[in-house]
Amino acid sequence: MEDHSKAIPTLPHKGVLPTAVSTAAGGDTFTLVVHVIVFLIGVPGNCLILRVYWTKAHKTSTHVFIMALAWADLAVCMQRWHRVSEEAILLAGGHETPRVILIAWAFTNSFIGVSVLMTAVIAADRYDCVCRARNRFFTKKRAQVTVIITFVFSFVINIPAFYLALSTDPSNAVVRMLVFAFQIVLFVTALVMIAVCYQLVYMAIRKHVKVGVHSKAGLSVGGHDGERCCSDVSGTARSGVSWSVEMDVKTSPLKMKGLSTIKGTDACSSSRAIPGTSSDRKAKGEQTRKVKAVNLQRKTTRMLFITSAVFVLTWLPYWTYIAVEYAFLGGAPIHPTFRRMLKSFSFACLFINNVVNPLIYGIANRRFRQDCKEVLKKLRLC
Repeated sequence: MEDHSKAIPTLPHKGVLPTAVSTAAGGDTFTLVVHVIVFLIGVPGNCLILRVYWTKAHKTSTHVFIMALAWADLAVCMQRWHRVSEEAILLAGGHETPRVILIAWAFTNSFIGVSVLMTAVIAADRYDCVCRARNRFFTKKRAQVTVIITFVFSFVINIPAFYLALSTDPSNAVVRMLVFAFQIVLFVTALVMIAVCYQLVYMAIRKHVKVGVHSKAGLSVGGHDGERCCSDVSGTARSGVSWSVEMDVKTSPLKMKGLSTIKGTDACSSSRAIPGTSSDRKAKGEQTRKVKAVNLQRKTTRMLFITSAVFVLTWLPYWTYIAVEYAFLGGAPIHPTFRRMLKSFSFACLFINNVVNPLIYGIANRRFRQDCKEVLKKLRLC
């Protein structure tokens, strides 16, 4: 996932795997600037996400996963120092990369793997939240366990990367191919989970919207002179009057001062004949809270879906570059300048994914913007 490939041009996956400690002179100014920007924007941005969600009194599984993703992105952004150092050494005319930089590369690969896996887990959490709301799998505790497993799994499958970083022969083709294969497995797994889970979420939301439209159509009959309309959605239409009273109303219409006569055949209206009762207000308040909760859930789902979409888009140039490299090694006439430009662009896009989440959350979620303002106000007061 990183580019340490200046010394071994014979491997088909040379653009993404580490090379020997000895590298060719000549750094890339564009790459240096990109990694400096990633560090300067990504570190405070992800710290802000952690601060906002850490202070929430009631944390859900979604909050836990968002914080885990922010931790992984923060680690990737903080480790940009090793790429900045490497490019600076090469631009200064150096020929050798310190081994510690290759070790940092292995850690970066592991944290990028965590970021990829957490994006997939968040998609599964959205499916669990929207489609299995009454029988959820992810509780807060299970979410924490999932995060730990994800971190451990990512580091375990990146053991070959650590081996290359510490080995005296980092040009081992078999181990390098293992590193590349694990990258493919992680990305394909995440892509499939994102596509399947969000497709199911989209279908569930469309179904809910259709049900809501039909229910509202049934409520279009308006009342007058204090009469209340029946609601098929809330399920609390008869909460204010007992069944026995309804039976009495059917046989003898109820007349009240200031109110029109309620027909005995209108059982629904009779059950709501007295407006403004405490049970009505309680039911209305409960329904309002449910509507707000559903709206908040959908906004959160939209926010996290945008995050997943950006993840896929920022990785596409990377895999395009890999395909171009394979085509070039297969004999395709590809201009070296195009390959070099695509390489720089693809790696710049790759790390945008670790920086852009705070911006996405701020644009797609008004509540997150408000929480950020509160956090920043407290920081100013301090």
